[in-house]
Order: sequence, then structure tokens, then C-alpha cells
Amino acid sequence: MAAKKLTEAAVKLAAYLFLLFTQSQLADALSVSPQAVWNWINGKSRPSRKAAEAIERVTGIPAKGWLSDEDVRAVEKAARKAKAS
Repeated sequence: MAAKKLTEAAVKLAAYLFLLFTQSQLADALSVSPQAVWNWINGKSRPSRKAAEAIERVTGIPAKGWLSDEDVRAVEKAARKAKAS
């Protein structure tokens, strides 16, 4: 899968994360490799849905900037379904 160009929101999020964490600290907090974090920050790949949700959980920053539109729709659908239950 070709990496999509980083959005302005993703760039701002990456800058903010570096105020809070080193790449290694963020990788540890998200249970991913430092190489994965490097790839996200440098636009080589995007976080998976699971990783984006972990970023949101760890930082409190909405995952929408990290997720694809399809992933956002899936997360919103799951949230609506859970709320209706």
C-alpha cells in the first residue's frame, strides 16, 4: 500500500507528540517498533487503526488525523452501534 501524503493535521500531531515523547518512548507506549513511529512521522506509512486508536488513548488527541477516511467511518459506525446497545 502506498503511503498517503501527510495531512497538515498529521504533521501538527507529529510535532506535538515530540513535545511529549521521544520516538522510542512513543513506540513503547503504543507497543510498536521505533521504526514504525519513524515511518509514520516521515510519511512512509500510516498507523494502523489499532495504532491510531492507541495514539488517541495515550495522548487524548483524536485519531482522525491518523486514520484514513474509511477507517474513520468504521470507527464512527462502531461507536454508534456501541452507543445504541
